[in-house]
Amino acid sequence: MNKEGFEVSGFLSDEINDQINLFHSYTKELFDAANDLNYLIMNLVVEATEAAQTNAISPEAVAVRLLMRAATTYQSVLLLAERGIVADARTLARSLVEDAFMIAAICTQPIEFMELFVKDSKASQKRQTAFVIDQKLAQGEALEQLKEKLSEFEPRLTPFVMKKVAAMGPLEKQYLMYQRLSDDSAHPSATALNHHVYKAPDKSGWTYLWQVAGKDETSATLHSAFLGIVPVAIGVMDLLKLETYRGDLDSILNRIQAAPPSKMYV
Repeated sequence: MNKEGFEVSGFLSDEINDQINLFHSYTKELFDAANDLNYLIMNLVVEATEAAQTNAISPEAVAVRLLMRAATTYQSVLLLAERGIVADARTLARSLVEDAFMIAAICTQPIEFMELFVKDSKASQKRQTAFVIDQKLAQGEALEQLKEKLSEFEPRLTPFVMKKVAAMGPLEKQYLMYQRLSDDSAHPSATALNHHVYKAPDKSGWTYLWQVAGKDETSATLHSAFLGIVPVAIGVMDLLKLETYRGDLDSILNRIQAAPPSKMYV
């Protein structure tokens, strides 16, 4: 089977792979800055893991793991963006914004955040256990063990509410970007499904469409990723008092700001 064409293999096709340089050329300044930022983040991870040799559920250790999670998510955004994939890249950018909210909360209210962090994990376990019991997905001894486990959970365990987490730190206004990314891409909303529609400018009709990003879509996607990964990096630097890469980060941010502006925003 010929796998070269988009109509056969989609974004995994040779046709898309051959266009990566073209996608980079759309926003060369931003992609160059994005790749340099990735290099800085990876070096920051090394320094942070060495600095936070502490209890696994301490604020510092959780912050470093959030940085590591954000690093791979950010890299995934770049891999998708350089192939012209819009909605999926922005779905991951939304995850970066979540990481930023959590880092900001750790830096601002570490004790309160860690209490929520632990309760969120237990609440998730409780919900899953209750679901298995309710749906009769276990039987016999296994079911009895799950019932016993469920009885041991605290009566009131609440999961994270991301809006409340955002309000714990200085990034609360960025919750609007989180909402936009949710509506634009992360949720199967009417707005998100419009990524698969072409509407005639004269309103004469519409047709199905595989959206392949152009310059403005790519620029908007990269900027949304920056709004997530940069606060994570700054938060870890502040929390662990790491100054090695502060100047380099400022330089990259200046380059991002100086890049040609996008005509489109998420």
